[in-house]
Amino acid sequence: MRRCRGGGAAAGVWGAIGLVAAFGVDAPAPARAVGDAVIAIEYVEIHDRLDPDPKANITARHQIVATLAADSHVSERTETLVGRGKRVFARQEENSGSLGDNSAWAVWRVLGPHKLERLFAGHGFLLKIDVDVGPGDACSVQVNYLLQNGFTAVMTRRADTGQPARVSLPKVVSAQCSIQ
Repeated sequence: MRRCRGGGAAAGVWGAIGLVAAFGVDAPAPARAVGDAVIAIEYVEIHDRLDPDPKANITARHQIVATLAADSHVSERTETLVGRGKRVFARQEENSGSLGDNSAWAVWRVLGPHKLERLFAGHGFLLKIDVDVGPGDACSVQVNYLLQNGFTAVMTRRADTGQPARVSLPKVVSAQCSIQ
């Protein structure tokens, strides 16, 4: 739910982004902070598990709900559902940090007055999410997986057993965002 006064949800996101952009990541928030902005991102990707136990077209649905505060604090809840039908495995995590904090689990950055970037470095890959905030409650999202130099596959853990696995670079098949 939206916790911002006036101007709709996007105005709150613009306010939170604008405060950080205007005052810098390390500066204290002004006495009249705008309030929290909540961005929900959902995307679906497919990947193949590689040798020694190959499996093609594994589907994963990811949801990230990020709360950005005017004081540059970011907290996020993530949920990943892997599989289809009767065999779906779920993983949930909660993380927090500050905008621009490179030591955080996932790094959120302000790229402009209406643009955010989320970066996550995995084993052999980088997950880059760009969020554009439009007028009203509009937003759009671009999700890209990038293979790191020197890697030919991504290392992750199998959803069913937790064992290490090599997988192909995931391909994003759909992505959407909303401002709550």
